[in-house]
Amino acid sequence: MKANFFLCFFIPLVLIGCDSPVKQDIAELPVALQDSITIKLESIALNFLKSWEPPYDPDAALSLFTQREDFHLVISAGYTCDNYMEWIDAVHSSMHHEKEFYNSYKHEVKYIETVVLSPKSGVVMLRFAIRHITVELSRRRMARALLLLQRA
Repeated sequence: MKANFFLCFFIPLVLIGCDSPVKQDIAELPVALQDSITIKLESIALNFLKSWEPPYDPDAALSLFTQREDFHLVISAGYTCDNYMEWIDAVHSSMHHEKEFYNSYKHEVKYIETVVLSPKSGVVMLRFAIRHITVELSRRRMARALLLLQRA
């Protein structure tokens, strides 16, 4: 019980930090800490996917991103956003379109793998099926996402 309380209290402190790079070797982190960071990173990634399902939550979709001069986003099929304001517009217009066009839109996660890079960063790889239903058709297609997450 004391260990759980300690980890519950300590993990958020580790994940909250300054902008300086962490120079600690990830192999030095206790397994329990790595597991806790993995759970947190996967939760963030899954919540991001969920934000793109009805009732659609643009604020949650945007919450992962920070407005910086070096903002650049690449999505498959060659879609890119070169600044944060462009990404805000894209999120709102995409969600508005999906709300109008689809009766249902759901992500079914088939595979998730996470690599903890440091106490403040990691990579989450997802493979999932997107199931969308319109008045005329039901479609299911496979998709992938790779999220590189770093706590500022």
